[in-house]
Amino acid sequence: METQTNHSTQKHITHIHTTKFKDITVVFRFLIPLTKKHATLSALMLYIMEDRNIDYPSKKTMLAKKDELYGTTFTSGVIGYGQAMAIQIASKVMDPTYGDDPDLLIKHRDWLLTMIKKPLINQKTLQEAKQQVQSALLRDLDHPQKYAQIKAFESLGESETVSINIDGDLEVLKDITVDDCHAFHEQLLQDAKVSLYVIGNMTQEEVINLYDNQDFLQTHKSMKTAYTIDLKNSGRKTESKASTQTNLLKLYKTNVSIDHPLYLANRLVSIALGQLPTSYLFSEIREKRSLCYSISSQYISFDGLCLVSTGIEKQNVDTVSELIDQQVQAVKEVDETRLHQAKTMLINAINNSEDEILSMINLHYGYELVSQTFDKMDLISRVQRVSSLDIFQAVSLWEPLLEYVVEGVPYEKNQ
Repeated sequence: METQTNHSTQKHITHIHTTKFKDITVVFRFLIPLTKKHATLSALMLYIMEDRNIDYPSKKTMLAKKDELYGTTFTSGVIGYGQAMAIQIASKVMDPTYGDDPDLLIKHRDWLLTMIKKPLINQKTLQEAKQQVQSALLRDLDHPQKYAQIKAFESLGESETVSINIDGDLEVLKDITVDDCHAFHEQLLQDAKVSLYVIGNMTQEEVINLYDNQDFLQTHKSMKTAYTIDLKNSGRKTESKASTQTNLLKLYKTNVSIDHPLYLANRLVSIALGQLPTSYLFSEIREKRSLCYSISSQYISFDGLCLVSTGIEKQNVDTVSELIDQQVQAVKEVDETRLHQAKTMLINAINNSEDEILSMINLHYGYELVSQTFDKMDLISRVQRVSSLDIFQAVSLWEPLLEYVVEGVPYEKNQ
């Protein structure tokens, strides 16, 4: 796939040229500081934007417009990046060479900009959005593993951005007003660090001609993102919840930021530890000892954390906790087979990102946030060069941060 990018000091537009897809994908990302209020307002704003705006004030008129644009799509979401959060607005439109409208990309651009600039914010749309966000947050609390993760991060303290639920906060939600939403929307257009990605069969000149004159793309603001948590070990915290199983979550500080030389070693550690079918955690705790229902690890790169999550029986908490610590020490001396498997898995994910547009953007965007340019072949080469010594040095920096247990208790008979 041919790749072309354009960076300048006045704007940030990344153009990725490819003939692999029959669509043109346009993605805006608005980066703002991560706070409880921002997370909650973002969730509300995305629901409000989804299916109507000032120019197309009903679902019927919006659907008609999408049909006119050959079935264009609109999706949105929020992604956490350490101390910041990115609001993503994405749309796909048919490559005009497959149709008969030479002005399709101009019409699509104009429509997409109305979606961003003209949300229909009033008491009715806000109330609808509040109901949707509240339902989503309550569903999260009903999911055992999600609940354990939310509560574990919250227990680290309000001063830590990792404690904030990126999906929003129920208490904050209650007090948000129409004026709050209008002010937040204005803040996105005026103060956010905005990045634009255009992927498809277009020239860079066409991309610039379409989007270059947008006011909110004219400045490239700085924003704090990656950091390493500076907290002492919190030990074990336990609570009880009606559930058929107990959830154990362990957090480790890696003391390595995303731009650290050992960053890729930590990525591979997390894969070998708890993401491979033959991972240390799965092989030792699930297969060999049958002590858990499921177990996995996750590397949270912009916060410098590794998370291990498992569902177990309550009486096995101490045993499983000790075994997890043992496997963290074991991966420090990673065997060559698992290291090779971890590298293969990561390299495959990098290569496969060319077939998954949002994965491709995530790679480019992550490097942009640490002021680096994504280069696929260079990244693969650096993954291949990670040695057993790099793995040892990386894990040697790890420190226990928190162990959080949500003990499952039987449901009441009337539930």
